[in-house]
Amino acid sequence: MKEQIVKSASEIMFRDGIRKLTMDTLAKSLRVSKKTLYAFFRSKDHLVEEVVQDTICSLFSQQNEGLKNSGNAVEKISALFLPVYFTLGKIDRVFFEDLIQLYPRIWKEIEEVRKKRRELLEDILRQGVREGVFRPMNCRATAYLFSQSIHNFISPDALSMLGISPAEGIYVVFSTFFMGILMDREQNDSLNLFKSNSTKISV
Repeated sequence: MKEQIVKSASEIMFRDGIRKLTMDTLAKSLRVSKKTLYAFFRSKDHLVEEVVQDTICSLFSQQNEGLKNSGNAVEKISALFLPVYFTLGKIDRVFFEDLIQLYPRIWKEIEEVRKKRRELLEDILRQGVREGVFRPMNCRATAYLFSQSIHNFISPDALSMLGISPAEGIYVVFSTFFMGILMDREQNDSLNLFKSNSTKISV
């Protein structure tokens, strides 16, 4: 039952925003009593935390599985960011607006998680330079630049100003970044690899 509650709450919040989710509407959606909901979650705040943690865990699981089955740096870059792309494709920008405004502590925790993934990206960039598929670069600075670009593009202000979805934002950043770091001979095949795997979301 707990998994069903999290799944249903996620769908509502990702589509309509956190403000639109109430324990009343969730109970009606699941056709259960509020008492049942409170048996698993002591409050809406507790449920929001669980949804965010569940989403992060699912994202990490997909990334780790993809990385395990990847060999070269190009495959690893795709394995790292395609799950982010697909996850963001399910989330409306209003969710991020509500999360930042109502739950700044959770947003800060997400930022800390993002910093740790930046270290992994840096390692993959170094591998790509060694393999000769990425241009010579300052890998630490490039990983930081990319991470900050993603952060800026999925901010509510940027998404609202540009009129794009979170998935569209990450596609723009990733494709531009990818073309910039790849050696010329690798660009077409590698970008086609990303495009072929990202067709499930229209951008």
